[in-house]
Amino acid sequence: MSELEFFRAPNAAAVLTTLGGGSALPAFDGLRAHLTDPVDVLLLMEELVVDGPDPSLITGLTWPELDPAAYGCFLSNAPHFGEPWTYGINPAVRDALAAASPAELAALRPYQGVEPPAAALEQLCAMAGLARRAVAAGESLYYRTGTAA
Repeated sequence: MSELEFFRAPNAAAVLTTLGGGSALPAFDGLRAHLTDPVDVLLLMEELVVDGPDPSLITGLTWPELDPAAYGCFLSNAPHFGEPWTYGINPAVRDALAAASPAELAALRPYQGVEPPAAALEQLCAMAGLARRAVAAGESLYYRTGTAA
């Protein structure tokens, strides 16, 4: 089972100055996704903006600060390689999550018409609440991979 943490923060600078290799949740409002396949919830989030002007899910790598291209096939030599990495979530995804009703979220079908796993839909509804809090506070959403329970 893989884990992701989703959280909100004022900006990337706050993430960089606050996080190291550990969990983001002690420092930021967020939630941990315990999913068999975390890609399920990421695909659902991406489906919210697939037809929009900016269909990307992420804005880029936030932590650690490194240029993956500089390491090429030797990325495992990069600093902090084995630690959790944090990615910024596209503001369009945050806004779409915040505005979506539970019925709209339940109707998402990124699997060519097949209903997504119930756990992913449940996680997406929790993410919508986090997105509403982020919008209200003028904050951005992030996700962190490889976190420990």
